[in-house]
Amino acid sequence: MKTRADPTGQHSNRKRGERALRVRLNSAQSRILALFRAIPKTRRTKTDIQNAAARTVYDYDATSQDLRDISRSITFILNDELLESQNEMPFDWYWKDRIEDPYREGTLEEVVIFNQLIAGAVVAGVLVGGFPPRKIEPQEILLSPQYADNLNKEWINSFNSIKSLSETTSSQVFTQVNLGIQAGDPPTVISKSIQKRFDVSKSSADRIARTEVNKSYNDSKMALGNIASERTGLRAGVLHISALTPTTRKTHADRHGNAYTNDQQLQWWNKGANRINCLCSTRSVLIDRQGKLVDIDLQNEVKAERKFFE
Repeated sequence: MKTRADPTGQHSNRKRGERALRVRLNSAQSRILALFRAIPKTRRTKTDIQNAAARTVYDYDATSQDLRDISRSITFILNDELLESQNEMPFDWYWKDRIEDPYREGTLEEVVIFNQLIAGAVVAGVLVGGFPPRKIEPQEILLSPQYADNLNKEWINSFNSIKSLSETTSSQVFTQVNLGIQAGDPPTVISKSIQKRFDVSKSSADRIARTEVNKSYNDSKMALGNIASERTGLRAGVLHISALTPTTRKTHADRHGNAYTNDQQLQWWNKGANRINCLCSTRSVLIDRQGKLVDIDLQNEVKAERKFFE
């Protein structure tokens, strides 16, 4: 359900994405902990020469080759869980649904919005090439090569984001294992270090889910705008709809109710960290040759919502 705090209405899809990644990270954590615990070890007492204090240390039976094998195994486990692959994105990758659902939703929602714009243009007597613009059929869009190509780009983008999470987690977890073994730390201490690194990764996974789900939804809306503009000849842009919450970044809130071309909107979203955890959305609008919104009443209506935020 769309609200001022969540104009995308993607809360459920974001939560499903977060759960999907956390379940797989939990499984990877269990497998890696079992891998570490299987390393042979002996316990002994070591006396510090300076203060004569005795402490228990562990000698792990792991050669440099063994450590390289452990590193590769950690990488394999994380790729197996998060990517279901050691190389390219698999055809039936589990995460595809987490991206396709919001992409389809955004597309179908925007078809309805754009058809309303077309109806308004027809009533106003607008002609394109001597004919009134034709209504957009949802199935025609969903079965188009453009839709398939754009959706595939979203899948690849998400795969690369999660691949980066897998690589970072693998490196950091192995570092904790290696440092702990070299220091002779107790197994419980090293295990806790591994768990802490996974806690960081789970937080990163939540951020990826929130970002990628909203990105997929919003990208689909702007992609539909581009496709519809090409097919109808109508000049379309987007109206920025900010998530008006106490944590909304000022640079995001300041865009609320402003009209932009699709290229301008994408350039802004792809700059710096604007995409990260962004809950903002857009909707298609008709713009003139100067890029200004045709429906000023709609713009004023949207901007009036700012009073609840300010």
